[in-house]
Amino acid sequence: MYYVKLLLLINIILFSFNKVDAQDSIRLIGKNGKKIGIPITREEFDKKISNYINLMSEWRKFDPIEYVEMVRLYNTIGNSDLISIDYYRMYYHIFMVMYVKDVGKSLDAKLMKGMSMYSKKYNIWIGDRPFGNSNSSYDIDNID
Repeated sequence: MYYVKLLLLINIILFSFNKVDAQDSIRLIGKNGKKIGIPITREEFDKKISNYINLMSEWRKFDPIEYVEMVRLYNTIGNSDLISIDYYRMYYHIFMVMYVKDVGKSLDAKLMKGMSMYSKKYNIWIGDRPFGNSNSSYDIDNID
């Protein structure tokens, strides 16, 4: 019995010092409270959304670098409360319906656990992945 209690105490001590990835209602949180994502202002983010909505509505084909940027926008919206705002939800749905398949092929992404895709070549997750890497989304600095 003594060993069981000792083992339990050791586990509690070890796990109490570990910080894990988490997600608040707005964005992903990394280890030790560090934000996950590429820093961007709300104005820059909105400008990118507007630009890509216009281009996608014309059924334009994009190059891989543009797809990477579009995926970051998609992931940022899907992993936050922005999805509840019509403007962002429109981008999210247009991208998901019209482009996700092409993006996966273009970025050489493979289907992974949780139905997300991962492109090793571009080190980016495609899909709402709560524990995605810092390269897979944006961190909007002045989000409401």
